Amino acid sequence: MTDEQNLFGVHQYWGYKNHAVGLFTDMNLYYEGLVIAKNKGFVNVNMLEKNLLERVIGIKYIETFKKRAFQDLIRELNRFKYINKNDNDFLITEKGNELIDIYKTSIDKYYDVLVDKMNSEYGIPGWFIYRLWTINPDGQGQVVIPSPIKSWKPGKQRWRDNLWNDELSNICQETHIQINRRLPHSFPMDIAEWIIEIQHEYERLGKMKQRRVAKKDKNNNEKKMEFFAPRGRLTMAMKNVAVKFLFSNKYIDNETNDFIPQDEVSKDPINSRTFMVWCPRLETFELIYYSDYIDEIPGRLIFPCSVFGRNKDKHHFKEMNFIKSPKKDLLFRHKPEWEIYRDEFVMTLNQCYQQIYNREGIIYVSLQQVRDEVCRLLRISALTFEEFLANAFKESVQRKIEFSIALETDIREDQKSGFQIQRRPVFINNIPNSLIAIKPI
Repeated sequence: MTDEQNLFGVHQYWGYKNHAVGLFTDMNLYYEGLVIAKNKGFVNVNMLEKNLLERVIGIKYIETFKKRAFQDLIRELNRFKYINKNDNDFLITEKGNELIDIYKTSIDKYYDVLVDKMNSEYGIPGWFIYRLWTINPDGQGQVVIPSPIKSWKPGKQRWRDNLWNDELSNICQETHIQINRRLPHSFPMDIAEWIIEIQHEYERLGKMKQRRVAKKDKNNNEKKMEFFAPRGRLTMAMKNVAVKFLFSNKYIDNETNDFIPQDEVSKDPINSRTFMVWCPRLETFELIYYSDYIDEIPGRLIFPCSVFGRNKDKHHFKEMNFIKSPKKDLLFRHKPEWEIYRDEFVMTLNQCYQQIYNREGIIYVSLQQVRDEVCRLLRISALTFEEFLANAFKESVQRKIEFSIALETDIREDQKSGFQIQRRPVFINNIPNSLIAIKPI
């Protein structure tokens, strides 16, 4: 293979990249870690444990991080040359000081610097967008990582009771049907092959070592879990199989790898665990949007808010010239200007609100649900949605649009349980909002 073929061919263009991404998702941690290094004169894991600020994830306060997050943050800061090791500690570098200044000047520029670093180090940002468009080009890159249909609520079972049965098989089949009925081609795995792979994974998970429960028995002995939730185990099996199929080094009928393997065993660029890290990271960079709560879609819907191309309309797209496709197309982030997109956004916002209102019969509906559907229809990021909603709200107060928009910070009971408590609120003027009502003026 010549250098030109390697560069411009679809496969192996991305080259070998480091797969050891840190298991944390808050991109502000880079800035906060560097500020600690600058103010204290050095930084290490213990220093981060004592000084990193608590933060909110969804509507839940996170007071502490796992130690692994601090270790990963130190490793990435060092890998990106923002800090250098000095004995057992790390000192901030000139690049680290520059990143602090960039953050204070422009959060958008700060994120661009980080995504550039991550694309150079891991190759994932550009490759991930390219893969989405490869999987479902006719559906604008939208892809679903399945989870069991929402109506299935089985009882708990004993840990070793992992035998496959007709009920599990039927749930898998109905899940596959629902996804492809609503969003054709968003999960292109053959249904029969998928069920076989899930069965193998489900049974493998059941053979794993039992986890320990948090509480000890009356004799202060550690106890092992006696029961498990079949829904949780099947969800994990579905995710593991789907990620391995959709985001492997090879995809479907490709004969070569996207990434050149470092050894004889070809590593996949991401696995189900790092997949859960890359989704929120790429969403922060406004490259994708994802949600686990789209109505009638059992699973996580992902779609790109960016596309590879050339000479895109600057009023609708922002060029990211540091990320290129195998064909040397540049990556463009979909960032339409408010003045141009105003009418379409307001119309779509009202349309999505009315659909939910008609279904639920409640004036104040979930703003997150409205955001999910608006972003899906317009292919915009969560941040663009917040910016446009703030503009629409302001113009509704000024009577410049034909709708009255009301926002509320109150949280409904159904938003306080399970994973809902970690669902991203909508920030307007730095205030988290969870409910919206719209009516014609």
